[in-house]
Amino acid sequence: MGYTLEQNTFIVMSYYRNGTLNADGEWVYSVQACKDEYLAKFPELNIEEQSLMTHIKRIVDRFNSTGNVSKGKSPGRPPVSEEVVEDLRERMEQSPKKSLSKLSLQSGIPYTTCQKVLKRTLHMHPYKVSSIHELKPADYPRRVAYCEWFQNNMNNNRILDVIFF
Repeated sequence: MGYTLEQNTFIVMSYYRNGTLNADGEWVYSVQACKDEYLAKFPELNIEEQSLMTHIKRIVDRFNSTGNVSKGKSPGRPPVSEEVVEDLRERMEQSPKKSLSKLSLQSGIPYTTCQKVLKRTLHMHPYKVSSIHELKPADYPRRVAYCEWFQNNMNNNRILDVIFF
């Protein structure tokens, strides 16, 4: 269950409101008293007591460390450093036919990071070499003969009986 900002704020206020000063002059706070006050304030919510106790501790710890009950924005993944980009550039210049999986293994950088750096930063894109047959002077008469045969069969309507790819 997700807790609202109002509920989290109430938890922190209740936690500190129910604190007592002991004989040593230290404040003692009760998670149990906070839980009881929370359940009295929000009786319509069906919450397991143990998960509520854990949430109270987590919210109070977050408030003590950040001064806020909100989670805040995740910092996300750190950006790739220039050293990493240069390392990948040098490796690809030394061996341009290297696969991404080999590059990843050799550099110790995750596969998807290598892929993104090569495409977005270095503007390198994978391609497959396709081999084609070279046309030689001896091929010209055979190609002309085939074209003439095809045209003759089209004129005779015999070719339409056959599926041609």
